[in-house]
Amino acid sequence: MRLAQVDLWSVALTSALVSLGLGLCVVVAVATMWIVDDVMSPTPEVNPSLLWGLILMAVTVMVEVVLGTALATLAAFFYNLAAQHTGGVQVTLDTDLATPGRSRLAALLEDERLRSRLPGRLGVTASDRIRGPEAAGLRRGTR
Repeated sequence: MRLAQVDLWSVALTSALVSLGLGLCVVVAVATMWIVDDVMSPTPEVNPSLLWGLILMAVTVMVEVVLGTALATLAAFFYNLAAQHTGGVQVTLDTDLATPGRSRLAALLEDERLRSRLPGRLGVTASDRIRGPEAAGLRRGTR
């Protein structure tokens, strides 16, 4: 499977949402630090007000969202140009877990075979497995 073209609109939307989420994290972190600094500061007159800080931070986050979205969309546009000449990126997808492939099926069978041999190596008999681990003396520190 080849990734020959990227939809610019989906890249723009996804990068805008990711940038907005990161911007929200920055706003929360800076506001928390500002409040902690305001509470712990011996002279509150030295620090500018929280409102001015939040306004400056909101403007910065808006610029970050716009630039992040624009740069991601521009990168997708350049990828589309390069993919026209090179054919894109070769992508190999694995099978779904609901339908195990041949290697997964072999691994599951090997796992089951090893699990069936394990009680014999531990010295647990079939009757011990029926009665449970306490009857076999497999409580902590007894074997």
